[in-house]
Amino acid sequence: MHIADDILPLSMTLPGFLGAGLVVADGLRRLAPATVPRVALMTSAFLICSLIHVPLGPTSVHLLLHGMVGIILGPLSGLAIAVALALQAVLIGHGGITALGVNVLCMTAGAIVARTVFAVVRGHRSARWAFLGGFAGATLAVWVSALAVYAALRIGGDEFRGLAGVVLLAHAPISVIEGLVAASAAAFIVRVKPDLFTVVWDQRRTCDLHRTLTNRPREHSTPAEAEA
Repeated sequence: MHIADDILPLSMTLPGFLGAGLVVADGLRRLAPATVPRVALMTSAFLICSLIHVPLGPTSVHLLLHGMVGIILGPLSGLAIAVALALQAVLIGHGGITALGVNVLCMTAGAIVARTVFAVVRGHRSARWAFLGGFAGATLAVWVSALAVYAALRIGGDEFRGLAGVVLLAHAPISVIEGLVAASAAAFIVRVKPDLFTVVWDQRRTCDLHRTLTNRPREHSTPAEAEA
């Protein structure tokens, strides 16, 4: 779902980089020692998942996982997505360098929607609600990002307006698959490690490795404190 180079005009790419820069800056501001391993893990998963893709004109169709990234990382998802998309563009030519900012914004929008839906459903309560919240959030995430790419292609030039509709429809089955994958993962996580959905909000927590290296005592926080 990444737009290639030489598709969007400069009037779109420059604001895209500005917006993506704000997203990354916000993620860096929120980043804490406790969340670094998690951000790295989700960045890697997002990067690897998108390596298997089907080219479709100036964009591509593939599993995204940005909904799951958003559910787990919340406001840090933009940072993870930006790093993964930059690596894709530079190392494997997947997506364009000039369109990187717009691509980051399109994908981050879907990720934030997924986290918002999961929070509204209160998916951390039980495996059943996690499945429901994960499916609804990830499915909507695909549609939000697909609509954003659709709008960008429509604005980018007349020659891609017909393809924009094809790109949108091509992600209909992807949205269902994404929803099922995220739902299954969320239901499993809430059973074995539910704090993955809450600790990301707590700037005071540190990961076990960081605590060991700095000889800091173990810290405790309740879900209510983590959501604060």
